[in-house]
Amino acid sequence: MKIRVIIAAVLIAGNSFAGLGDKGVHAPAVRSAAYPNSARYLWALGEIESGNYDMAHGRRGEGGRYQCMKAVWLNATAQPFSAATNSAIASTVTLAIIRARTGLDPAELTPERFATAWHSPSAKHLNREQRSYVVRFTALASR
Repeated sequence: MKIRVIIAAVLIAGNSFAGLGDKGVHAPAVRSAAYPNSARYLWALGEIESGNYDMAHGRRGEGGRYQCMKAVWLNATAQPFSAATNSAIASTVTLAIIRARTGLDPAELTPERFATAWHSPSAKHLNREQRSYVVRFTALASR
């Protein structure tokens, strides 16, 4: 697991949110030392959503490691939806989406808030399935 986290942190740090375009989603570059939670959160999110498989496709049109919906992806970045299968780009866009949904740096969020922002951003109260997702995410992110 440590190798995956380190690789994710290096990919994120090297990407520096390049290619997000002018869609209004601008986030700071993530560096593993300054934002240690980002790599853990991304690994946990990828593990839950796709088993960290970059080429995953969902039944409702979700794509990539983080199973992002096409409309959400296209609203957040100028990158084509096919780029969701590129882990470096997908990580960057995912963190930008979380930042846009919460107004906070993703690394500063609690695991519960990060998971809720991704899985059920508009929910006022979480149902059983949503709470289960948050619990699973928190357990993985706390490893």
